[in-house]
Amino acid sequence: MEGAAKISRIPPAETSFQITKEFLELALDKEVENFSTGTGTNPGEHYLSIMYAIEMTFKGENQSNPYLIKCYPSSSPGPREWLNGGFTKELFISCACWKCGWTPSKFTNTAWSPESFILMTDLNKTSGFTMEDRIQGLDLDQTKITMKEIARLHALSWAYKQKNGVNLLSTKYPQLLSKMNTSSNPDIIGMGQLMTDLNDSCLKIVEEKLGASHPACKSYKKFIARGGMETMNAFLNKMESMRELWKVYFEFSLMKIRITTMPWMVGSHGDCWLSNLLFRYNDRGKPAAVTLVDYQLAREACPTLDLVLFLYTSIRASIRIPDLDEILRVYHDAFVRNCEALQVNPERAGILA
Repeated sequence: MEGAAKISRIPPAETSFQITKEFLELALDKEVENFSTGTGTNPGEHYLSIMYAIEMTFKGENQSNPYLIKCYPSSSPGPREWLNGGFTKELFISCACWKCGWTPSKFTNTAWSPESFILMTDLNKTSGFTMEDRIQGLDLDQTKITMKEIARLHALSWAYKQKNGVNLLSTKYPQLLSKMNTSSNPDIIGMGQLMTDLNDSCLKIVEEKLGASHPACKSYKKFIARGGMETMNAFLNKMESMRELWKVYFEFSLMKIRITTMPWMVGSHGDCWLSNLLFRYNDRGKPAAVTLVDYQLAREACPTLDLVLFLYTSIRASIRIPDLDEILRVYHDAFVRNCEALQVNPERAGILA
């Protein structure tokens, strides 16, 4: 831990503000004795934001307090444009809705302002939560405990609707609307710049980890040299020309959903896959707990939104294919148990009183 005279600062080129002693004291309403900063995530674990780790010692205390600060890069407009409103949505979910243990900040009044950030407890250092290998995928035990957590999330919003006589959560909480951008072209704005940024980051990681002479690095450079980004941009332009058609289709589909399946709408995570899961293990190496993080795409939707994304992006095929019925049963039973514990009807009867 560094002393007060040797405070580390995040380079201003990376973010729109500096993390200083005064900054942290205002955010936490506590006097900071000293602190140090470092990288909060490994390369490739975060796509649209910057995570920094902070170790703080408060005045009058001897123990170190680990935090993470999540903010957005100021150098590129791509992620900010594409996820316009995502920061506000995540702040709402974490602080006002699910109470995830994150610390709200005084500096988040305006989405994407130069001071936009979320300060949260480092669950890895305080509780031993870790992220799993995306390439390997989850085993059956990890899958089952995650399905139980997804069921718990869905049941909480389901119970809230029944207890408060609400048909759609989004009528009371517009933050849960699925629309991510209020500009004239919400489908693709900023996506081209976002893809360019992601490609640049990927190439940098490959070069740093494997070396410029590695076949994977050479292959990726060839992809970019062959006009990979031009191909992506052409695809995005095609999407733009189809925007009005998609808008009509979406409105028609939403009308059908409201008519036929609106009673089953729940508060969903919206981006429920392995990279947004943290696991804690017991002494035998078995998963004891899992928590969902990153609520930038949270919305009110059918439960299958989270289930399908999770099942087909995060689980080993050798597990999902033979055990799908058992896995879905785990979700069903957990949803029913949570509803019963919350004293609400797990079936849709009564939701449209």
